[in-house]
Amino acid sequence: MEEERAPSYAQKLRDLLDEYETAVRQARARKTPGSGLLGFGPKRGDDPCHEAFDQKLEALFAAMAAGDPPVEDAADAIGLLLRAEEDRPWPEEARWMLVAAQRHALPVIPLLPGAQRRKLLLEYRKRYPRFRRLPVQDQVLKALARDEL
Repeated sequence: MEEERAPSYAQKLRDLLDEYETAVRQARARKTPGSGLLGFGPKRGDDPCHEAFDQKLEALFAAMAAGDPPVEDAADAIGLLLRAEEDRPWPEEARWMLVAAQRHALPVIPLLPGAQRRKLLLEYRKRYPRFRRLPVQDQVLKALARDEL
C-alpha cells in the first residue's frame, strides 16, 4: 500500500492564494461602487478576508521555519510568495496585502543554501527595482543578499 504524502508547502501556499483570490473577488462583489468614498461606508481593503489570509500565511511560514522543509520546497514556496503580487491580475487591495505579506518569508530565507538565495535574489532585484521597493521589500532583499554583502 502506497503512503499518501502531505502536500508540499508550495502547494499549500498555492491553495491559500487561490482561496484568497476567491475571497477578495467575493468581497469586491459585495461592495457598492461608492464604498469607502469620502470616508463613508467600508473601504474595499477593510474586508476581514485580508486579515484572515495574512494570519494563515503567517502560520504556514512559521510552520515551515520551525520544521525542516526540503530545500526545493522551501525555495519554491518563498519564490511563489515573492512573485504572487505580479503572477495574477489581483485587485489593487490584494496587491498591497501580497507585498506586505512578503515579510512572512523572512524567517525561512536563512534556511536556504546560498545558491537558492542567490537565484531568488536575482529574480527579486529584476522584479522590484530600487525605485519601486517598499521597506518590507528592502528587508527581503537584504535577507536574500545576506552572503552577497
